Amino acid sequence: MGRLKQMLINMDHIKCTECNGDGDLEKVTWHPQGFDRDIGYESSTIVVCNECDGEGFIEVPKPEKTGLEKALDALCRSTHPPRV
Repeated sequence: MGRLKQMLINMDHIKCTECNGDGDLEKVTWHPQGFDRDIGYESSTIVVCNECDGEGFIEVPKPEKTGLEKALDALCRSTHPPRV
């Protein structure tokens, strides 16, 4: 198995807290009153989230298994061998 594939298997995904899983953020810009504008106004643009790079989720490594979890996995594999 390749290193990249194994690395992806060992990753867990959580929803991005910055964009709430949308991948995009609304950036509001305020334009103040000036010589050519009698009142100020706001405008907004949609930008890609920097935390998740627009994917909507963040990859975090899975926690290591405890000794008990490893023992249970080994027991399950020994009593139920994989089918070929």
